[in-house]
Amino acid sequence: MEPSALTILELLAEGAPAERLEAFAARARRGESDARSLAAVEEGVRLGRTVHERCEQRRQREAGLSALLSVALELAGPLGPRSLLDLVTRRARLLLGTDLACVVLPGADGGPALVRAADGHVSARTVGLALPTLADLGDAAVTGAIPVWTPDYPHDERVRHSPALDAAVAAEGVRGVLVAPLGRGGPGGALYLADRSPRHFTHEEVSLVGLLGELVGAALEKATALERARTELSALSTRHEQSERRLRTTTELRELHHRLIGRALEGAAPSALAEAAAARTGGVLRVLAADGTVLDTTGGAPAWGDEEGDGPAAVAAHTAGRPVALGEGRWAAPVRARGTALGTVLLRQDRPVTDTDVQVLGILAEAMAVLLLGVEAGSSAAPGRRRDGHLDDLLTGPSPLVGQTGRYPLDPGRPHVVLVALTKTGELGRAVAWAALHAHRTGGLAGERRDLLVLVLPGTDPGQAARAVMDELAPLLDGAVTLAGAGPVTHQAAASAAFEEAHQCLDAMIALGATGCAASARELGFFGALLSDDRDVPAFVHAAIGPVLDYDRQRFTELTKTLEAWFRSGGSPTYAAQQLFVHPNTVSRRLERIGGLLGPDWQQPDHTLKIQLALRLHGIRQSLLARRGGAPDEITGRPG
Repeated sequence: MEPSALTILELLAEGAPAERLEAFAARARRGESDARSLAAVEEGVRLGRTVHERCEQRRQREAGLSALLSVALELAGPLGPRSLLDLVTRRARLLLGTDLACVVLPGADGGPALVRAADGHVSARTVGLALPTLADLGDAAVTGAIPVWTPDYPHDERVRHSPALDAAVAAEGVRGVLVAPLGRGGPGGALYLADRSPRHFTHEEVSLVGLLGELVGAALEKATALERARTELSALSTRHEQSERRLRTTTELRELHHRLIGRALEGAAPSALAEAAAARTGGVLRVLAADGTVLDTTGGAPAWGDEEGDGPAAVAAHTAGRPVALGEGRWAAPVRARGTALGTVLLRQDRPVTDTDVQVLGILAEAMAVLLLGVEAGSSAAPGRRRDGHLDDLLTGPSPLVGQTGRYPLDPGRPHVVLVALTKTGELGRAVAWAALHAHRTGGLAGERRDLLVLVLPGTDPGQAARAVMDELAPLLDGAVTLAGAGPVTHQAAASAAFEEAHQCLDAMIALGATGCAASARELGFFGALLSDDRDVPAFVHAAIGPVLDYDRQRFTELTKTLEAWFRSGGSPTYAAQQLFVHPNTVSRRLERIGGLLGPDWQQPDHTLKIQLALRLHGIRQSLLARRGGAPDEITGRPG
């Protein structure tokens, strides 16, 4: 064997760097060796260089795999998705020695892809950058499930460029780009590695990044599942704590309910029930009787403050039939039993009212209902119930109103009117609750009689009083109320008669079809007595003058007014024309048209009486409907 070959083998065995091989070849060239020996040296150095390069590649591959194993061990730790992505970008950049590394993940529900993490970036716009897709390189890598790269992205015409990615690349000064898909299970994202100078990535580098992408995809999937499990576990823990709190609250409320109902059955005072409930809510509670009388206020009246809102609050609660919010930490709950309003419970506190506070308010309302219904409830419950008895005594007994303030809570010497109201089925309880509070404010009486709402209020004009009550009560009942009034009276016997008169007026209004209106017996006159029984007035009016009314309605004429003027003038067309401000010939033509509508014998005495009565009934009904605000039945306009 040639000495030169042995020398080369010794250098390779020692692991000498490639520079020593080159130095050996240079000495051989300077020596006096023959051509054959020099060629052997050159060939030996070339082969040694090849062996050395392969050994170096093997060492680099082993170093890369060792680094990849180290990354895999780190990824196996309990990392969240965000921490995992930060680790991946940092390790990937160091693994290949690139200037920049980032992870792009597809958006949720088909949204744009986002740069979730980056390392080595110098532009603030990189992290969080939104891309319509993973961009051309990323799509190619993910679709083909293999890494792809370009030595100079900005100048590579083979790549389909994305404006958003191009802007980010320009901001970072990126040239060479290598992209590897994350995982193997479809479009799970991409890992981008980039240099700020052109770079040709080796096969070993591409393969190494491909393996890293698979590891990252699996680790990311695991971390995402772990994060989801932690979130679900936290939500379950929160729901468990909420369920435990609700269970404790339910147990406490059940115990409070049993305690308050038991004390109510024992006849405890309203103050005792209110104080027990106030200890649970921490606010101030007030208990009102059905007429608005204050039965108790926890902490005393100064703790409650302004009392002007008590009446409207009670009305709102009874109108809703359940606890209602009044704003600014104020709530009200109705006290009811068997459809009868017994009172109201009010709550006022500085902090926001919770659902538990509302439930406590409802429990107190139930306990107060039991207390106010009980025979042994004591005198504290009396103020809310005495006025119904007063009304019954007033409408049936013989004593005078004047001078009886000790027995009847009415101002002596003042005249009163009697109002009767008919409500829709199921609305009487709410109407009575409102009326009790209204009567308490105005110094009157209110109650239920013959399935009707009855009010005895100070005043001299029953019609005006009925309309005033209608204005306040109708909105609470969606307009489903009809009011009739009678009076004024100053004696109990007269009050009873006024009640019957108002009841008769109400029957007349119903017969006229004027429901939803307010009027007095005085305004109906003798027609009130005439129509107090169950008669079909609209049918009677239509049978008598229906063709004339229909003609006016359809053709906008004034035959009805002409007919009324003709009767008022004693059958004289001339005087009727003066009332209507038209020519007598016009009246004559209209009368001929009326005759054609009502028949040739319409001026016979028996027919004229029927027509006049129908005209009067129609006029009264139109007046009531117009006062209510409804559209009248006939529309008048141009003369004809």
